[in-house]
Amino acid sequence: MLDGIVLLLAHFIDKELLFFPFLLLLAFFLDRRHTLLIVLASMVLVLVLKPIFAVQRVCAGDALCTSGFGFPSGHATVVAALAYARYGRKEFLPLLLFALFVGYTRVFLGFHIWTEVFAGFALAIFLLELGRLSWLSS
Repeated sequence: MLDGIVLLLAHFIDKELLFFPFLLLLAFFLDRRHTLLIVLASMVLVLVLKPIFAVQRVCAGDALCTSGFGFPSGHATVVAALAYARYGRKEFLPLLLFALFVGYTRVFLGFHIWTEVFAGFALAIFLLELGRLSWLSS
């Protein structure tokens, strides 16, 4: 039963056309400016970095494999950015747990390895700290 639920959620998370708009809506309702900007910036950063690193997905060649490069994990980066943007607020822990679950599903479905997922998490933290430093310096 639990495996079926995890698999169903994992397949929802895999659908970029559903998952990323869901994250944007969630960010919009949590904080219309700050969180939404962070989520959008993390999406753009991943789109810029993936072709630079040009690391093939571990599932490349598999018929069910998502197209595009695998490093860093875009799903992990964006959802971790959303969670970390809410650090110190009541929704941080549920969002952090959700980010860890998303990272798990990327590996569970075979689209990423843990290194790609953790790189996405680290990229999100770097992006937010960079934003925080630039905000403090202005």
